[in-house]
Amino acid sequence: GMLGLPGPAWTAERPDAAPPAGVNDCREIGTVRHVFTHFALDLQVFDGRIGLEAAVDLVATPVWSDAASPTGLPGLFAKAVALPG
Repeated sequence: GMLGLPGPAWTAERPDAAPPAGVNDCREIGTVRHVFTHFALDLQVFDGRIGLEAAVDLVATPVWSDAASPTGLPGLFAKAVALPG
């Protein structure tokens, strides 16, 4: 699979506004628009702090990267990481 950022499943409905358990100091930092072949996606991006134990629960295989120069991310997630936050 491809690398990505943690988040809920993509649906046509707006997901629950509450951050996942273990995420602290959560705040919205912006929206990224990305156009795929058959649909456009507006992704709300949030910044928060998370402990290692919670990260293991949220992500199948955690991969740590320098946020200032992420490598290997698909375009949508690279745009999200590039937001000032």
